[in-house]
Amino acid sequence: MGITIVFIQLETPDYQKLNETLRQLEISRKEASEASKAKSSFLAQMSHEIRTPINAVLGMNEMILRENAGGGLSVEGQCQGHRYRTEP
Repeated sequence: MGITIVFIQLETPDYQKLNETLRQLEISRKEASEASKAKSSFLAQMSHEIRTPINAVLGMNEMILRENAGGGLSVEGQCQGHRYRTEP
């Protein structure tokens, strides 16, 4: 009674194709993750760069509306979802 050892080589064409596909998927996942981080960083920076001057414009707008409220001009409108109206 002898012992027979069977060695199965896993380097068949199907296995190689599977490994190549998995390797490509991992590369694609890393690239997508890096792209997502770059997008998030860009949007955060641009959001700050846009908000800063917009806040200045809104502040000036509010100041002008306050000055005009006592000057005899009537102004009404809507800004950031808030309605405003000044009367003489």
